Amino acid sequence: MNFKQLRLFILIFIILISCTVLNEENEHKGLNIFCLLNPNIDTQRIIVDTIAGIDSGSDTCYHVNNADVYINDTKCLFTRPDSNKSGYYIYTLPINYKEEYTLSLYWNSDTICRTTEIPDSVIMHCPISGSTILLDSFAFMLWSYSRRVCIIEVKKNKDTIPIRVMYQFDDTLLPIAFFSDFLESGTAYDFYVIIPDSNYMGYNMGSNIGINVLDNSKGVFGSYSMSVAESITIIK
Repeated sequence: MNFKQLRLFILIFIILISCTVLNEENEHKGLNIFCLLNPNIDTQRIIVDTIAGIDSGSDTCYHVNNADVYINDTKCLFTRPDSNKSGYYIYTLPINYKEEYTLSLYWNSDTICRTTEIPDSVIMHCPISGSTILLDSFAFMLWSYSRRVCIIEVKKNKDTIPIRVMYQFDDTLLPIAFFSDFLESGTAYDFYVIIPDSNYMGYNMGSNIGINVLDNSKGVFGSYSMSVAESITIIK
C-alpha cells in the first residue's frame, strides 16, 4: 500500500471522539451500551441508554439508571455528577493489561454479556516530546507494539478533535510526513498510539460485532491501551 492509498485511509477514519452509536433503521427498542476500558485511567464509565432515547436527540439521553451492571463480579454504581446532565455507571477498581474483563448487564428483559481482553501496554519511542521537527527531514513515529492493528491520533494541543488513522501493518514505524497535508507549520501537536481490542476495532469499522446483543441492543464493550502523548512542534 503506497502513501496515496494511506492518505485515503485518513479521510475514511477521521472521526469524533464521542459515544456514537450503531443506528437501528426499523426498531427502536433495546439498549445502547458504550464502555471502553482503559488501564491508564482510574474510573471506567459504562454509558447505558435506550436506542429510542438516542434516536430522539433528547438532552436526557443515557437515562437508564435502574440496570444491574457488573464488571466481573463487581457491581457498578450509577452516578450523575451534574444534575442537569446524563448519568452513567462507574467501575473504580484497577484495570490490568493483558487480563480479561466481563460486562454483565441486566435491564427488564434484556441480558447482555460480553468479554474483552485488555491489550498490552504501548510505548512511543519517537518523536521525543518537546522537540521541533522539520517535515522534510526523515522524522518518524516509532512505537513498541507490533503485529496488531493500531490507531494513530494526531491533534493540536488542547484540541478535542484528532486526526485519527487506522494503521494495519506489522511495522511499528510511520514517517511523520504521512500527515503533512494536515499539519500546520509552527504548530504544536500531540501524537498518540492506541491499541484497540477486537470489539473496539469492530465498532470503529461499523460492524455489529462490538457487543453480544439481544433484543436489538447495540453499542460496544471493549478496551484499549494508549501511549503517553508526545508533544512536538512542526516546521514545514
